[in-house]
Amino acid sequence: MKKNEITVPLIPNDLPWINVEEGGVDLKGKQKYLFYFWSVSCINCRQLSGDVLKETNKFNNLQVIAVHVPYSEEEKSIELVKEKSTEKGFSLPIVLDQNYHIVQACHIQAVPSFCLFGLMESLSFHQWVMSGLKNYFVN
Repeated sequence: MKKNEITVPLIPNDLPWINVEEGGVDLKGKQKYLFYFWSVSCINCRQLSGDVLKETNKFNNLQVIAVHVPYSEEEKSIELVKEKSTEKGFSLPIVLDQNYHIVQACHIQAVPSFCLFGLMESLSFHQWVMSGLKNYFVN
């Protein structure tokens, strides 16, 4: 699958959300979307989450959505994800990708990962580390 063939994924209505009103986030706006794929048990994710918040808060035209990817059945608990995200100071929208629909749509193979979708809703950037991502925020 080529990068330009991946578009903003449809998020199933039945997935639980944290830090948003019921129904999730409207992905039909005219802005850039950064999907940050992470897991509560991922050491690299815990170390990176502060950087993600700090860097992405600078950009008004960027909607960040944290996609929680469970490593186990226990990690599908909304209470566990709420607790861990609160500890890290996550105020951004979090969707719990319980059955890996978003992961599959974005072709994610590891966490942490990032997918940045541009104004035309096609994938602009796909990477599993933060370096290099800043260049795409400014445009």
